[in-house]
Amino acid sequence: MGEGKYYINCPLTKAEFVNWVNELVNSEVVQLHHFEKEIYFEGCMPIEVMAKRIRESLLFSSLKPVGLSIPNREPLCGSPTVPR
Repeated sequence: MGEGKYYINCPLTKAEFVNWVNELVNSEVVQLHHFEKEIYFEGCMPIEVMAKRIRESLLFSSLKPVGLSIPNREPLCGSPTVPR
């Protein structure tokens, strides 16, 4: 690959986003060892932990839908035109 930053833009409708987050928060996770504690640095938290706390938090951080649009589809989840 060439040089530079690469991102995957995957615009979702509200229904698609809700379904994806449900799958994320209900997915299988690795069990902690008896000596491990579930402590996360707030500045670099795994997205599944963020979603379990407040599902909509992903729309204002890692998955913020900036610059995405799909012609002839309902507004993207998190866009200003989607009622909250």
